Amino acid sequence: MRRLALFFLLLALAVAAQQPAPPTYTKPELRAELLAMRDEDQAVRKRWLADRDNPHINDEMRTMNARHVARVQEILRDDGWPTVAMVGKDGSGAVWLILQHATPEVIKASLSLMTAAVDRGDLGGGL
Repeated sequence: MRRLALFFLLLALAVAAQQPAPPTYTKPELRAELLAMRDEDQAVRKRWLADRDNPHINDEMRTMNARHVARVQEILRDDGWPTVAMVGKDGSGAVWLILQHATPEVIKASLSLMTAAVDRGDLGGGL
């Protein structure tokens, strides 16, 4: 019985040793914030799709958009476009997801940072 337990322990250790280490990010708090904004954005839009004429959901979405876009503008001003090393591919992509709901002027002002992020591989350039 002890040999069997030891075998399974060694097997578990061998499997664990083969697993890649989880990625580390230079700005994990920012990554968590961006992913939380992305998740909130998608949850509100899902509710909106089910009830587009609901004035409460429409107000909630407008308020959320304004709050998220303002925060992303702060991030872009302070740090530039968040890189994959800083926040991961999904964190960098969350910035674009949020900016899609900004005014054309804000999007245009962010375009050079976005283009550089695509060129570096921090953001997908496909449609």
